[in-house]
Amino acid sequence: MKDPKVVKVCIATRRRPDTNEVDIGVTAMIEEDIVVAAWAMHERSYNWLQQLDEAEAIKLAMSKLATKRWRKIIVQSSNKQLL
Repeated sequence: MKDPKVVKVCIATRRRPDTNEVDIGVTAMIEEDIVVAAWAMHERSYNWLQQLDEAEAIKLAMSKLATKRWRKIIVQSSNKQLL
């Protein structure tokens, strides 16, 4: 993919009931919502605070996005307190 001007990244998390894991979904899109990358992963949950799970998900996504060498990224999360 050529170097896009802006990449919009949507990050979603869901804590698995009765476990210490959280599911993470990441979708990266360019203009007109064309998906250029998407992945899912699961990570250990902090269990006692949803915000920490979501912050960890954003951190993991940003680390993976850094390998793509995209310069301008807009992060979207359902937790507005983190952004």
